[in-house]
Amino acid sequence: MYYSAKRKSFLFNQGYSYKAIRGLPNEDDNPLFSTKEDDQKLLRTILTHKDSNEHKQEKFTKQIVPSTTSLQRPVNPSNKLKHELFKTYRK
Repeated sequence: MYYSAKRKSFLFNQGYSYKAIRGLPNEDDNPLFSTKEDDQKLLRTILTHKDSNEHKQEKFTKQIVPSTTSLQRPVNPSNKLKHELFKTYRK
């Protein structure tokens, strides 16, 4: 409770106001389906949608071709420094 009181005072000091919600409107509704057939119908719909997304993903990944060339960073010899400030400090 200490944290909630501290948070409340912080929000109030920042100019916010809030109201704690005690009960949600649809809290009493039962989220389950009334029959087993409705449950199975929903499950079939979800599974078929998942399969179609996997097919799209496979199609997309087949279009991507890995690069055969590698990037190479240019190497500067240690005796050649580019900036003039380095020339004064070089021994």
